[in-house]
Amino acid sequence: MRGRTIYRIVVSYLKMSFRDKTVLFWSVMFPLLLLTFIVFLFAPKPVGEQATVKTVSVMVVPARQTSDLIELAKEYVKYMNLTEFNGQKVFIAEVANVALDVAVEMLRNGSCDVVLYLPEDAVDEMRNFTVVAKVYVLTGTPNIVEEQMNEMLIVNFLHQTGMYLIHGVVDYAVTPIISNSSKIIRVEPRLAESIGILRVVKEVMWNNTKVEVVRVKPKGAEEGDIRPYVIGWMTVSVIFMQYMFSGILGGASSTSRMFEKRYLERIFSTRVSPMEIFVGLLISWIASLTVPTMVCLAWGILVLGAKFTITPLSPEFPVVVLLVLIGAILSISIGLLVGLLVRSTEAASVVANLIVWPSMMLGGFWLPRFMLPEFARVISEIHPLSMLLYSTVDIALYKRPLTAILVPAVTATVVTVVALTLSSILYRRRVTKYLER
Repeated sequence: MRGRTIYRIVVSYLKMSFRDKTVLFWSVMFPLLLLTFIVFLFAPKPVGEQATVKTVSVMVVPARQTSDLIELAKEYVKYMNLTEFNGQKVFIAEVANVALDVAVEMLRNGSCDVVLYLPEDAVDEMRNFTVVAKVYVLTGTPNIVEEQMNEMLIVNFLHQTGMYLIHGVVDYAVTPIISNSSKIIRVEPRLAESIGILRVVKEVMWNNTKVEVVRVKPKGAEEGDIRPYVIGWMTVSVIFMQYMFSGILGGASSTSRMFEKRYLERIFSTRVSPMEIFVGLLISWIASLTVPTMVCLAWGILVLGAKFTITPLSPEFPVVVLLVLIGAILSISIGLLVGLLVRSTEAASVVANLIVWPSMMLGGFWLPRFMLPEFARVISEIHPLSMLLYSTVDIALYKRPLTAILVPAVTATVVTVVALTLSSILYRRRVTKYLER
């Protein structure tokens, strides 16, 4: 292979690519717009700004419109609306004069988060010191965390209501016993220890927990705001998503188009060898992915305020660059395989999209891995591009040791080598058949 020839192929392809306004938009502008959009919607508020906390909207529905049930429902609403956490309301509750099926339908269409149904025996059970209620919450929505939070908060409130009810009864019952403890002990001295225990219980029963909450930020973000590091994660994630768009989708379409439009026939009429074209295209695609990577990184740091725990002078920096480079090569290799295996540009685009979109959704690119459902988390843990993304994040944002990423990084590297080797073999065979026609 001749270096000068490969250089000319690289320069020619890059000029052709970046003169195309469509390519410029999707490879440069689109990642910037996507990153800005994600940061605007999902990044935490800066230090000093009050974050918006979602309160749980509760609709309390008594089984019948009797005075006792309505009064009990109003008591629930009263204490729910008084419940606060860090100075913000936890619940917004109201009594609803509707049938249960109507309330459930309102729950389904998003008019409330929870329906608290009080059955007919709720008042009688309350007189017997038992809290009886039926809670209706949504399930199967895209926001699993919110579903769990709504259920946890309302169920915990009802449990605490039951505990306070018992505490009040016990307080009422033990007060006269403690007041007359001396008389009781004179009659029955063996009760002295029990009365002593009751006296301690009465003193601490309303406040017998001493819990100190210590909020600890992730490693590398102990000082300052956590927001810049979240934006840093988003920046790396968008870079890898861009690799999937341009590397897999763009590579597949470009490769299939070269054969379909007979571009190679003109090239092979010169003295350029097939492998010179392959190497030249590979280098040019890597270079074309490097440009949006640098632009996206600069936008994230200089405009959106992204931060990382390493710098270009850190000993881990070359490892991060290598991981990102492997991610680019893996994306290009997959795109080459798709473009070489199918027979038309349209088919290549369809197959590439079938790879790209599920990978982004289930691979932990749109959402962090810990927020994914269990089945998607498993996919994310075995997806080679996801392995490279989270290996990069672990070093660049959490500054974890290299031993922590050794297994996923090596696995993804092996997959990349295999994919690149297969694409080169398939390219040779496809070109041979193409030239024999």
